[in-house]
Amino acid sequence: MDARNDLPERLSVSIHAFVRWNVTNPNEDAYTGTINLHANGNMRIFEAGSPTVHGALGAIKPVLIYKPENGTVSFAYEEHRISLKPIPSGKCQDPLMIEYQGGGVMPLSEESLFKVHRLSASASPYLQNLSADKQRFLSTFKSSTEVPDDYELMLGPGGNRKRIHGRKKDTGETACAYIPVERDFPGCRIGIQVELPDSGILAGSRSWSADDQGLCPPSLGISILDIAATQNKKPLKPPAGGNKNVTYKVSWRIDRVAPGSPESGPQENTSNPCNSIRNRLREVERIKALYENDRVRSYVKSQFGEANWAAYQQTLENLFELMGDDSAVNAMDASSITAWLDGLDDQQMRDICTSQESYSGTDGSGLFFEDANAFSCSTDQDNAGTKATTRMQVNYKGRSIDATLNGQSVPIFTYNNNWESPTPTDHYWAVYRDWVRIYGTNAATALFQSSIAHEMTHADQFRTDRHSPFTIDKGSRWEQEAYGKEANTLKEFLEIFDC
Repeated sequence: MDARNDLPERLSVSIHAFVRWNVTNPNEDAYTGTINLHANGNMRIFEAGSPTVHGALGAIKPVLIYKPENGTVSFAYEEHRISLKPIPSGKCQDPLMIEYQGGGVMPLSEESLFKVHRLSASASPYLQNLSADKQRFLSTFKSSTEVPDDYELMLGPGGNRKRIHGRKKDTGETACAYIPVERDFPGCRIGIQVELPDSGILAGSRSWSADDQGLCPPSLGISILDIAATQNKKPLKPPAGGNKNVTYKVSWRIDRVAPGSPESGPQENTSNPCNSIRNRLREVERIKALYENDRVRSYVKSQFGEANWAAYQQTLENLFELMGDDSAVNAMDASSITAWLDGLDDQQMRDICTSQESYSGTDGSGLFFEDANAFSCSTDQDNAGTKATTRMQVNYKGRSIDATLNGQSVPIFTYNNNWESPTPTDHYWAVYRDWVRIYGTNAATALFQSSIAHEMTHADQFRTDRHSPFTIDKGSRWEQEAYGKEANTLKEFLEIFDC
């Protein structure tokens, strides 16, 4: 893509920002947390703001402005405040004082924009016709005064503020008890202004450490100014340095709408990813109905024991395939499926269940596969048009969320030993772009972020409940919660895309 001379009418833009903080007040408390933000959308050139200038140099467009057609800002948020004070005997010994965890989706603000300043590039062909003396004069003048050709990308959320749920220690109790609390998701705005490259994709990343500045959580007014010296401004906001108890990592990408994606062809309007999201939502709700069914769960436990998770999973696999093969059942919604399951007699249940031996050594190829030795949920999604499958799963042994890229499983988030502080890896961007290639920007964002919400729910379950014995009832409860979170995220995207 030649940004200096030939930008397309429509562009795909994305910013991924990750913020982690660890603020310790000695002998008082430790305040930690992370925010993972993904803003993306499609933009179209704003002709009224990109006038053609006619003059002695000819007709040039020194400034191009793009405004959003559509887009979203999705986030995952967690914070924890732990007391470092000695806890008196007889009081709750859990040092956790308060914590918040949650996520959500917001529409991209109408004030978001992409702007290209390219006066030098536009004027260059005309200046070549000047005499050598005039060119030398202009070259000297430009080197001392000119702001280089650059591009700006500013993205932020619009719509109503999102609420994040949490829990706070009930200080009046001797036993450990917590009360529910809520807070607003803090506002955020991310701006990038960097020098325009000669050619290629407009992309980059920056990482730095800053001071918390006494803010809880730290500032989400983030800016990167690579040409700051020419404008007497600071190159980073929040500025690098200070206590360095907050880490910022920002990556961005501006490109053509992905070639080969549904959005680049006539078969799907770029602003209407509704079918893909609805299809996944329907599948998620049907799977959740299987996990919720007491009859199926009780029957498997009576045949194979309380802890044979693999037998339970295979039974649900068989049921899901049966639902797909029976056109009448396949047309049912989640509530009707529940009634259908309850109507199965014992002989039908026996036919659906197979012997316990058939579950040993399972290879993970199934729709609901869970490692029999270490719960490892996967969410698989298929695109009928490209015959491509995307997979995301939480990896218990690796303490990561993994996704498939070029046929290989790669981590896109890693966690510490306590399943805290999810940190995006370098694979995050590549996996997301692969989903965009398969589904198109808007549908890919909805499916990608809802899958992350699902797997992050499991990561939180590992953190809070990994020490108790793993049973069919426990695994079923975990999956109901995770699929419920995925379904709610998909519904938010349906609302934002006006489906």
